[in-house]
Amino acid sequence: MSDNRISTPDGVSGVMRISAGKALALFVCCWIFSWAIGLVTIGFVGGATLDRIRLAVVLQDLIIFMLPVAMTMLISAWRPWHFIGIDRSPGWFGVCSALFTLVVAIPAMNCVVGWNESIHFPESMADFERLLRAYESTAGAMIESLLGGTGVADLIVSVLIIGVLTGVAEEWFFRGGLQSLLMRLFGNPHVAIWIAAIVFSAIHMQFFGFVPRVLLGAFFGYLYWWSGSLWLPVVAHAFNNSLVVLSMWLMRRGVDTVALDEIGAGSGGGHAVLAVVSLVLAFVSVWYIWRHLPKMREMNQ
Repeated sequence: MSDNRISTPDGVSGVMRISAGKALALFVCCWIFSWAIGLVTIGFVGGATLDRIRLAVVLQDLIIFMLPVAMTMLISAWRPWHFIGIDRSPGWFGVCSALFTLVVAIPAMNCVVGWNESIHFPESMADFERLLRAYESTAGAMIESLLGGTGVADLIVSVLIIGVLTGVAEEWFFRGGLQSLLMRLFGNPHVAIWIAAIVFSAIHMQFFGFVPRVLLGAFFGYLYWWSGSLWLPVVAHAFNNSLVVLSMWLMRRGVDTVALDEIGAGSGGGHAVLAVVSLVLAFVSVWYIWRHLPKMREMNQ
C-alpha cells in the first residue's frame, strides 16, 4: 500500500503527507489567516512610541511570517523541521563564503540600486510614480524611526530586530516555506528560487528597490538550495540587514563619512572600476560556492 510519502525535488529528504498543490494552497490560507491576526494584534499595539513600533515589527515577524510556515509544515509534513532544513548546519565554509560574497558585491549592488532608483515612468503615469516614491520615503522614515537614538543600546536593539529577527523570519517564510513548496510543486529549483525572490521583493512594495532585492533574494535562495540548510540564508540575510543598520547608525553619530550605499555608486572613474571589480569578485565567489556547497548538502542527507 502506498503511503504517499514523496521526497522533495530539491534533494532535501523531508516528506509530506499531502500533494504539493494542496500544501501550497494550505500555505497561502495559513498566511492569510496569520496576516489577519497580525494586523489586528499590531493594531492593538499601535505605534505611538519607539518601543511600540519595535514591538509591532517583532509581532509582524513572528505572526505574519513565521506562524504560517509553522502551521503549514506541522500539518502537511512528516518531518517539518527537516523538510525546511533547520536541523542542518550551514558549515563554516558556507557562512564565510556567503558573507564574503555579500561584502565584495556591495559596490556592484549599489550600481544596480542606483539604476533602479533612476527609473522614471511615462508622463501619463507621473502621478503613480510620485505615489510610489512617496511610499518609499515613508518606508525609509519608518526604518529611521526603528533605529531610535545613537546609543550603543539602540544599535544592539536595532540589530536584533531589523537584522537578526527579520532575517530569520523572512528566510523562514520565503525560503523555508514558499521556495521549498514551489520546488516540490515544479520540480525545478531555478523556477522556485526566482519566483520566491520576486515575491520576496514584491511584498516589500518598494518598486525603486525591486531589482536589487530580487537579486538578493535569488542569492539567498541558491544558498538554501545548494547547502540544504535554511540557516545559511538566514545568517546571510541577517548579516546584510545588520550592515545596513550599522552604517545608518554610524552616519547618525557622524562617525561614518561615507555611507555604505554610496560605495561604487559615484560618477567618477574610480567608482566605475570599483563596481566592475566588485562584480567580477562576486561572480567568482558565487561560482566557487556553487562548486562546493552541493557537496555539503549531500553529506547532510
